Amino acid sequence: MQRIATSNAVADMFGPGKYGFGAGNPAAGVRPTYFSADWCNQVQEEICALPEVLGIVIDGSSRNMLATAVLMLVQGMASSYAADTGAANSCVVTLSPGITVLTDGMVIRFKAKSNNTGPSTLTLNSLGAQPIYGLNSTALQGGEIRQNGYCTVLWNASIGGFILQSCNGGGLQIGNGTQSQHGATVGQVQSGAMIYASDGGAANAYVVNYSPGLTALTDGMVLWFKAKVANTGASTLTVNSLGAQPFVGASHSPLQGGEIVANGKCQVVWNAPLGAFVLIECTGGALQVGNATQSQHAVPLGQVQPIFGSAGSSSSRNKLINGGAQVVIQTSSPSLSTAPQYGPVEMIAGWASGGAITAGTLVQDTAAPVGRTGKAVRFQSCTLTGSGQMSWRYRMESGDAVNMKNQTATFQIKVQHNVGSAINYTVVIRKPTAADNFSSTTVIGTSAATSVASGVAQQLTFTQALGDCSYGLEIEVQAACGAVTTKDFWWTEWSIEEGAAASNIEFRPIPVELAACMRYYQADTFHCGGAPIASGTGSTAVSSNSTSIQGTKTLSVPMRAQPTLATKDLAGNSGAYSFFPPSGGQTNNQQMTSGGVGLSTTTIDLDATASVAAITWCRFTYTLSARL
Repeated sequence: MQRIATSNAVADMFGPGKYGFGAGNPAAGVRPTYFSADWCNQVQEEICALPEVLGIVIDGSSRNMLATAVLMLVQGMASSYAADTGAANSCVVTLSPGITVLTDGMVIRFKAKSNNTGPSTLTLNSLGAQPIYGLNSTALQGGEIRQNGYCTVLWNASIGGFILQSCNGGGLQIGNGTQSQHGATVGQVQSGAMIYASDGGAANAYVVNYSPGLTALTDGMVLWFKAKVANTGASTLTVNSLGAQPFVGASHSPLQGGEIVANGKCQVVWNAPLGAFVLIECTGGALQVGNATQSQHAVPLGQVQPIFGSAGSSSSRNKLINGGAQVVIQTSSPSLSTAPQYGPVEMIAGWASGGAITAGTLVQDTAAPVGRTGKAVRFQSCTLTGSGQMSWRYRMESGDAVNMKNQTATFQIKVQHNVGSAINYTVVIRKPTAADNFSSTTVIGTSAATSVASGVAQQLTFTQALGDCSYGLEIEVQAACGAVTTKDFWWTEWSIEEGAAASNIEFRPIPVELAACMRYYQADTFHCGGAPIASGTGSTAVSSNSTSIQGTKTLSVPMRAQPTLATKDLAGNSGAYSFFPPSGGQTNNQQMTSGGVGLSTTTIDLDATASVAAITWCRFTYTLSARL
């Protein structure tokens, strides 16, 4: 192409040497710039060349052929895109018009036919298979090219291969990062190479240089290093050239010595609010922890020593029974009342006060939101008016309480409630005025109120000097809830132990807890006579005559005191018996014409005359209560 160059072209019209057309001036005798056939032909062919190279036939009736050609180039990039027709790891792309030579920097795009599983090649038109490298200029490893992914490659003449710049859905191979803003490879991340180095300092003054070098300490930054020597006291850590920073343990206190050992692998985290590195761990070193406040917390030596570490220190074992709310003997779940009553979780009574009760049930929750085991006493769906209060109660008999006479003890329990605002919980410890007779009690101590937010599991603790508690102990936990509607309360992991600190709650084996609970409440079946064979723990099959029947059952666990008996026949009729006469068939809702059941703390004795002649056996279910 050339600019107009006829004899009267306007010189330098668009700059030096850039001639143009003049309109002329007839009045002054100046002619317009002359055309020439040569110039017109050059312009015509220059314009037609682009549509024709794209396969467009010149049509004199169309005035947008050049625009169409440009649009084809922009939209389709027809000269650098095609679909792959090869196999996995051997891509084949045929461009149209065909490429006859590979030019340094040439960019090609293609749609992959298959996933690659390792090193791969690309054959472009008939130019032979050429290796495909990643952005780190090494062979592909697999997964960089994905089926139906759109791939962009660049020919690098210096290394004689295509560089895969991207493929949507595929892994991106890059070089190892060496600066803080660089991308990191999986290998770098997995090896921890960027956050691990060896200490080059001295005891109590650790110096670690990471590569790439750290230029700032960021809150929450985690670093690892191999310690050169052990620490003997308070220590510092210098990272790269960022200055010596103090070291603290997990309790946010200065190190004391022995937390870092020679050749130990140390993990630290920068805590900006503290302005210090927190030592998370050092293999082989002692671990600093804060004081324990929950049952599963680690206990520092300083917290344990006052309880166990000196001569004459008292036991810290749990003196309360069924602390994990796991033992259930009573099958009924009573409705909430203003009078204390026992629910299915043994040893615990509950009630409400301060308002009218319209709904609520005492149950065992086996999926409670509080506590380790998920089991808890639950006051379920409670509705209460006025200045309502929920109460949880545990009573300890004199035989156990005397062991805590004149001791300081710490009570703990975990609680939670839902719905509404925070409420105050208070612990009250009392003692009866006569052994195991709680009809009259004296307050030993009352805790301060603890506010517990809704939906939050919280441990309550109360330390109290018990004085002479030989007659027994009563522990009540009060929840000042006010008026509530369909609200739940949970109570679990209760314990009382000697000493002024709450240690981990003791979870005793279920058989041990069950036996302890059965001292206060039992439920089973009594059977005597012929077939079927004896059923129920301790039952004894004995012979019977036409109307008289006798049998004795020895209780597997002696009761605390002479129990109260409640019986039902096998059909659930209270105070009745089920008989089986020789003629067959079970007869329910029967009574004895004389005699009956005798009780002691260790046995149930049946000596009676049946109302049915010639019975073969007698059977009934029973509960025995010696609850306080």
